[in-house]
Amino acid sequence: MSNLRFNGKVAVITGAGAGLGRAYALLFASRGAKVVVNDLGGDPHGGGTGQKAADGVVNEIKQAGGTAVANYDSVTEGSKIIKTALDNYGRVDILVNNAGILRDKSFANLTEDDWDIIQNVHLKGSFKTTQAAFPVMKKQGYGRIIMTSSGSGLYGNFGQANYSAAKTGVVGLANTLAIEGAAKNVYCNVIVPTAGSRLTQGLLPEDLYQELKPELIAPVVAYLCHESCQENGTIIESAAGWAGKSQIYRSKGCLIRQRITDPATIESVQANWPEITNMKNAVPLVSLSASRVALVEKLEYLRKGEQTPTSSSEGALFTFSSKDLILYALGVGASVQNPEELKLLYENHQNFSVIPSFYILPSMHAVTSFRRLNTIPGKTISLENMLHGEQYLEIYNSPPEAGTLLNNPKIVETLDKGSGAAIVTDINSYNEQGALIMRNQCVSFAIGAGNFGGPRTGKKIVPCVPKPDRKPDLSLSYKTTIDQAALYRLSGDTNPLHIDPNFSAIAGYETPILHGLCTLGISVRLVMGAFASYDQKLFRAVKARFTKVVIPGQTLRIDMWRNGNRIHFETVVVENGTAAIAGAYVDLNAIKTGIIQNKVTASTLKSDAVFEYINDQIKVQPDQAKSVNGIFLVKITKDGEIVKEWNTTEMVQTEDIVAEDNEKVLPRAPKGVPDGNYKLIGWSIDTTGRRLIDEICQIAAYSTTSQFSQHIMPFSDLNVGSRRRHNLRIINIGRYRMLKNLKTNKFVKTKSEISALTDFLTWLEANRGDAKDGVILVYHEFRKTSPAMLLEALRRYSLIERFSQVVKGFANGFNIASVQCKNTTKSFSLRVMSRMLLNKEDDFGNAIDRAQAAFEVVVHLGQAEKTDVNDTNANNNNEGHISSFITIIACGGGDGMELILVFWHTSQLRSHCLTSLSMFDHQTSP
Repeated sequence: MSNLRFNGKVAVITGAGAGLGRAYALLFASRGAKVVVNDLGGDPHGGGTGQKAADGVVNEIKQAGGTAVANYDSVTEGSKIIKTALDNYGRVDILVNNAGILRDKSFANLTEDDWDIIQNVHLKGSFKTTQAAFPVMKKQGYGRIIMTSSGSGLYGNFGQANYSAAKTGVVGLANTLAIEGAAKNVYCNVIVPTAGSRLTQGLLPEDLYQELKPELIAPVVAYLCHESCQENGTIIESAAGWAGKSQIYRSKGCLIRQRITDPATIESVQANWPEITNMKNAVPLVSLSASRVALVEKLEYLRKGEQTPTSSSEGALFTFSSKDLILYALGVGASVQNPEELKLLYENHQNFSVIPSFYILPSMHAVTSFRRLNTIPGKTISLENMLHGEQYLEIYNSPPEAGTLLNNPKIVETLDKGSGAAIVTDINSYNEQGALIMRNQCVSFAIGAGNFGGPRTGKKIVPCVPKPDRKPDLSLSYKTTIDQAALYRLSGDTNPLHIDPNFSAIAGYETPILHGLCTLGISVRLVMGAFASYDQKLFRAVKARFTKVVIPGQTLRIDMWRNGNRIHFETVVVENGTAAIAGAYVDLNAIKTGIIQNKVTASTLKSDAVFEYINDQIKVQPDQAKSVNGIFLVKITKDGEIVKEWNTTEMVQTEDIVAEDNEKVLPRAPKGVPDGNYKLIGWSIDTTGRRLIDEICQIAAYSTTSQFSQHIMPFSDLNVGSRRRHNLRIINIGRYRMLKNLKTNKFVKTKSEISALTDFLTWLEANRGDAKDGVILVYHEFRKTSPAMLLEALRRYSLIERFSQVVKGFANGFNIASVQCKNTTKSFSLRVMSRMLLNKEDDFGNAIDRAQAAFEVVVHLGQAEKTDVNDTNANNNNEGHISSFITIIACGGGDGMELILVFWHTSQLRSHCLTSLSMFDHQTSP
């Protein structure tokens, strides 16, 4: 383990003349930090001043070869302390608020002066010093702040009312600073030390005082201040070489009224007091929004007049670790024989991932202990007559890979099916911070419980969807092992029906049967491997109906049909041809195909057009092609045999490619548009910044007569970079998600993606005006792939045809500027072009600003076409014409046709859009 160093860092330690502060200063200096040693030089009760204490520590540091400077100011003048650091070293990286005094008296004898001096030193002093350092740290993009609390502040102590109040106050101050500084990499934590010092000498037994050495706490504080430590907003207690985290927990509590119109009474509080104070299922709370989650949920129950689930119901808590994730993966057939599945089985893998169907298990754990047997008046339901009919799982927020989930089951409807009853149970799962993570829905069929006069069809049940009426796009097989059920049951379903031959015989089966959820897990694993490369972040939901049983040892064939981001599937038992799972689908956030370790059922491949188009682009931009500095060999297989190879080296070195067969291919989309009357409209989008083809969180467009802007609520949160660029952040309060503008601190009105896209199309149609030949969308981007994201979103909702009736092409202002301004500047970014051509300065943090600037830049360049902006005497060059940069949208007829973008991959793993669209058969496999 390498030593953690603080080379180049500047640390300010208040109260560093003795005790803990001295230990901190010496340790930081010994590890390379430049230290400001602050000490007023007074006594433990706040009297007097002096320079001896601070000078002594500075001399110790210098004699050991370190760098330090003394400061003698009071912490109530914290700006002077920070000024010392800036004057001597030019920066402040670390601030440890350690200075303190004592004025211990019983509350009855406490004077106002005793109160004020303690608040001034401990609370106001921490405030003033931190307030001076905070903006410096934010501007640097780095800072670590330590507040010093006390056991008296957390738990109280006789004779220390003033001290306890101040020390609790710094905890609240630290919590808020942790929130406000996080975006700028400025973290704030609290240390609660118990050490022998001037303040505790005489208060502790001598033998205990000698063991509580400050040097045993200093490493804890130093680690919290190191750049490798990502802890933020945490309280750490430490003493005698021990350290532990302290956190606030809250009981689940209960409602003290039954309906929203009922009053709350003293008597109802008394009656519910045992449940209010029951800490059995208490959960930790780490934020104000998390503390409001339960309140929002309870209000919903009150409005609906429903009973809230009790916090003490058995099975509500589900605790798991990476070991459970791996055991589940093994139980549903994951194997190291498939290299792509190692990420499912090795917790230290850099891309360790979870098979999403694992997150059904917490709900089943709750449902099995939830009383569903008395839900139908006059009917007695026994467990042996309960069958698992359907299952639905939807992920709302990224689930943890370890921890505890609180699962609240609720029966939402009971349906009368004649021969039995369908009991629909929703299970909401919350993480340890109280945020809603996912929703499961379990449909159980109670045999013989029908004919009770209830509704036959429901309104709350998530429906299954019939498979498409065509051959599967892909079929994968998996042969279950004879021990499959024995292994899967270790994940929690210990029903003897799946292991005990005697029990299965009673139930009418010759041998124990495989768990239905195991069959589902196998199916989800194969779907995720084929269409998501096992990336759990791409998973959104799964729905399935269990129709037939599977016997361990039988072979499963999973037939799959892709429909946008929805993968329909049916799981068939090969030995008897019956469907074990039907009406099933997996919804993904995006498609990401992986290496398929199985035979693909597909029609004839038509990849030639893709590679011929790449070849054409290589001829147009040979220098860019050679800059990749790599060779790509692509092998095209059909029925398991290689039928064609493409080598990028040959493409770069040769002028022509000779076709290896006479198979007819579709033509690529041409660049340039026919002469006509078109309208240019600037447009742009903001995304979450999570991946290349990403989720849209704002779409905007601009014309000279009108503009359009609409925010969209994405499924994923924005990454740090996107939050900073767009000044947006997603706030989660229970099941509610809101988009907040970080500049105005107000919530932004959002719409669903389909509503926003429909509004965008309506706006385009209305703003087409007299342009009878259509609209050209103008954007300005170097690495992002906005057209691909827009087209993918439109295709998802079958809006491509309507879009193509209005929009006839895209034009990238970056490409136009890179040709027309190549002799004027080396940078063609929107900011540079706006400054150079339009004399405008903007940070372009908003999509509507970029849309307007992209439009104005292209219009400016268009006006300069016939007099090249690089040379006023130059002849007109067709390469500079805007029309030659427009990519036509080829939107053709025929089933199974879709638009795809071709990308150029550089050795830096960035993607450059070639501004060209091509249309191929959806089964093309380049």
